[in-house]
This record gives sequence, structure tokens and C-alpha cells, in this order.
Amino acid sequence: MEINDDFLESLPISSIITDSDGKILKVKNLSNNIINNNKNNKNNICNKNEVKRLYEDNGFKVNVQHYKIRCDNKFYHLYIIDNTKYKIDEMDIIFNCIDGIVMIVNRNRVIEKVNSAFYKLTGIHRKFFEGKSIDQLKKDEFMEESIILKVFQSKKPLSMNVKYKSGRIVTYTAIPIIAKNGVIQKVIATGRNITNLVQLQDRLAEVEKQKNKYIDRLKNLEKSLGENIVYSSDKMKQVIKMAIRAAKTDSPIFITGESGVGKEEIAKFIHENSERNNKNFITVNCAAIPSELFESELFGYEDGAFTGAKKGGRRGLFEDANGGTIFLDEIGEMSLSMQTKLLRVLQENEIKRLGGNKSIKISVRYICATNLSKKQLSNNLKFRQDLYYRLSVIPINIPPLRERREAIFPLVHVFLNRYNRKYNRKVKLDKKMMEFLHDYNWPGNIRELKNVVERIVILSENDSLSEKQFWYILQLGSKDISTKNNDTDDKIVVNGLMNLNKAHDIIDETMIQKALDKYSTVTGAAKAIGIDPSTIYRRLKKHK
Repeated sequence: MEINDDFLESLPISSIITDSDGKILKVKNLSNNIINNNKNNKNNICNKNEVKRLYEDNGFKVNVQHYKIRCDNKFYHLYIIDNTKYKIDEMDIIFNCIDGIVMIVNRNRVIEKVNSAFYKLTGIHRKFFEGKSIDQLKKDEFMEESIILKVFQSKKPLSMNVKYKSGRIVTYTAIPIIAKNGVIQKVIATGRNITNLVQLQDRLAEVEKQKNKYIDRLKNLEKSLGENIVYSSDKMKQVIKMAIRAAKTDSPIFITGESGVGKEEIAKFIHENSERNNKNFITVNCAAIPSELFESELFGYEDGAFTGAKKGGRRGLFEDANGGTIFLDEIGEMSLSMQTKLLRVLQENEIKRLGGNKSIKISVRYICATNLSKKQLSNNLKFRQDLYYRLSVIPINIPPLRERREAIFPLVHVFLNRYNRKYNRKVKLDKKMMEFLHDYNWPGNIRELKNVVERIVILSENDSLSEKQFWYILQLGSKDISTKNNDTDDKIVVNGLMNLNKAHDIIDETMIQKALDKYSTVTGAAKAIGIDPSTIYRRLKKHK
């Protein structure tokens, strides 16, 4: 045997051959760093421990086998260096340091190796997976779907989420290693736990679903509310909730509240949300109809029923409202005799035209409204108690604007936008003006606020009001609105001279209108300014 390069190539792995004194003669797959370091080393390599130390000094961990060989009557030392075991150990360390799942599956669909992150991310110990068939694991329902089986079927890289029986979800990417003959040799899969992300996505999807549901509900509510009902206070929320519930029934509703709080708007809202919304909504202003005409207006009349009666007769408001809703506004102003007749209609669900004998069946929803107090309503000389109890199955009280000031800002914005569009203006109110509108007591409630905002939009010289102009416009036609004390007496300001009779007419018209705005009923307005109700009726007829 000759010690030459062919002999060295026939040796496995890395090898060193030295003479009997330890001097290196031949090397195979040996790092130049080790050779150079050995040349600088005064000590000769004399045993396998020194070879091992030489490798370790250069950062390698190896297993060294020593053989003594004889050739041409000379002795040599053969050192075979094997670092395969340590490479495997090193790979295991690296493999298990990866914080994502790494899974290796062989051609038989058996899991060869899974790193330690598998347990951490799935909650299932890897001993249940390593050495196990993917088919069996799927059969045992360890996971809902298997990405490995899908890769074996498609022979293509694939990404998907896998849910384990522990409830955790891992997103995997699996890549097949395919031999030249087209057979899958291995499948390498890497994955990360996305359980929290999926749960968050599910919650977000649910939130989005709820959001869309509430948006639809708000749109429907906005549609049903229209532009005339704006609310933000808890008190009004309760009113709207009650109105919505009441709308689903046919029970009579009795709405109370001060003048201008929006009783008619709530009545319309109830009708529009009821099953009768495709039928008529008939408003009857009980304070505006003279008592002698009330019966003919409500019940209609036959031909020749009275002097001046229309030929052929006329339908009454109850017939117009048949199938729909009749809104009896200011019902507290209805005479006691007319209340008695209305009670009979409620009991019998039928009417008779004035001058006629034929009974006409009707089906209407009753909504009544008044600004009378509970004390006034309980006065049997003012309002029949049996009628009141018939009509007030569902009582709804609308609080005055001063008790729900949080609605003032939204209302001002709504009215500003409405009248800016109507009059092609862009009027804005500054913070100080808005604060005053918020703090004012609004004895005329929403009606007064709406009128004031419309007045501001119409009369303002510029889109940005000066403070002086704001106060001037506010005081026009308002009861000392420049102060927060609504009990201040009215004062007449004379800015010039004019015909005294004409001045009397203007004062009469102004005072009557202000009284009607405040009290809403002819009777209440007449009492407040000390005149007979008939005088107001004549004045109203004259100005019409």
C-alpha cells in the first residue's frame, strides 16, 4: 500500500495522515486555517486529543478516530474526523429556535420532524405528531383540514389556515420537494399561530355586521322621522321609543305638552310608522273651527242640511280620515256638547252626517293633542273625563325645549341648513350667539326657535352676523328675547310717528299673533290679552 492522494481520496469524510513523529503528510477536506495554525504550532500532533483540540480551537466540534497503519515498513498515524453527529445536533438547536412551526413530511405522508414551536402554537405536544401519518391524524380529527394532504394531491405549493382540535388556528405555507420522476419526496410546511388574528377578524366582522345593521336602522328611522323631528335628549329618546311602540297598535294616543313643542310632528311620526301610513292623516285644529261649524266639519252634511249648505252635501273630516288617522289638535278647546258627540263616535265607530239619518261606519286611529295641564284636563267642566280616558290609552308628554337644552344646538343647525337652502344663503352663527340661543328659555319652544332662525337667515345683511345685528334681529317680534328672564313685561317702543288708527291696527295684530303663538288656542290667547274670542276670530278672518 502506498500513501498517496488516491489512498486519501478513498478514505471517508475528513482525514489527516502524519508520520510517526506527528508531522502532517496528507490531508483531506481539512480547513486551511487548521493547517496554517498547526504550522505555527511548535507542538507536533501526536494523538487524537490534540487533533480534536486543534479543531475546537478553530471553532469546530468533532469526533476523531485514530488508526495506526504500516506501509513500506514505516508506521503512520491516520486520523478520521467525523462532525456529522455534531452537525445534526446543531441543526436541531437551530430547528427548535425558530419561533414559527416547521414540519417535515416524507413521501409516505408520515411526519418526520416537527420543531418545538408546534406545541407552543397549537397546544398539542409534538409527540402526538412526529412519526404519525397525516391521514391518520386527519381521521382522528386532530385538525379540520390538512394542508399536507392537499399538497400531495396538487403537487403545488399551497397556503391555507388549519384549525386544530385545541381550537387554535395556524396559517401554513407548504412546499413539495419533487424528484425527477415526479414523485413527492418530502413536504416542508411552515406556519404561524393566527388564532388571535382570526378571532379579531371575526369580532370585526361581527362589529361591521352590527354597524351596518344600526346604519340601516338609523336610515330607516331618519326616513320615518323626516327632517322635522330632531332629538338628542334622553327625555325625547323615551318619547320617540314610546311613539314607535304605540305606532304598532291602533290604540288612541293623547299627546300633551306646551305650545310649540312639536305635538303634531310626533302625531305624524306615529302615523307614518303605523300600518295605516298608506291612508290619510287628517289634522283637525279644534281651536280654529267655530263651535257652530264643528259638527258639519267633522261629520259632514247632507244636501239642504242648513242654509248655505253645498248642493249634494259634503263629506266630513272623519270620512276623509277613514282607514287612516285623525289628529284632533287642541282638543281641549272642543265644546262639551261636541265632546259628547265625539264620545259616541268612539263607542260606535260610526257617524251621521248633519241632516242625515244614515249611519256611516268608520275605522280611524285617534291621536289627540293639547297644551292643557293635567289639572285642567281633570276638570270635568272643561273636559269630559269619560272621553279623556277613552282617548288617553297611551299618554305621551313632550317636554318643553328648556328641559332638553341639549337639543337646541342640533335644532339650530337643522333650521340654519334648511333656511339657508331655502333662501340661498350661507348664514353662520358664532359661538357667543349659539350660547345665547342655548341659554334662552324659549317660551314658544321649537316653533319660536325655528321662527327666530328663519328671521336671522332672511334679515341678516351678511353671512357672518355682527353682534349688534344679531341682537337687533332677535328682538324683532320677540318678547324681550335679549334677556333670559321670560317674565319681563312687554314694552312698546315708538321709533317714529304714524296715523294713530293704523298704529292701533298694527298693535292689535301684533298682540293677537303673539298671544296665539304663546297659547296656541283662541280661548287662551283672548283671555291673556283681555278680549272676547269672537274678536280674534273676526281679526283672523279679516287678515285671511
